[in-house]
Amino acid sequence: IPVVSTRLGAEGLASRDGEVCALADTPEDFATRIMELFQNPEAAEAMARRAREAVMERDMGVMTRRLAESYRRLVETKRQQLVR
Repeated sequence: IPVVSTRLGAEGLASRDGEVCALADTPEDFATRIMELFQNPEAAEAMARRAREAVMERDMGVMTRRLAESYRRLVETKRQQLVR
């Protein structure tokens, strides 16, 4: 589903307008962006596809494994510093 969000609402998810969601910070801009999506369903569908791909890449299982691995590396670094 194509999405319109404020920049604050999309923080950490979208940095560029129209890449994975349309960005709008005023009621007028929100209405304009929504109308643009209705008027160009192909672009709206493409944006929704890109958003889904981005979500799949940021799968919580993948993110959790990456976070756990970063913690393991940090713990190992700290252990090595204590041994010295």
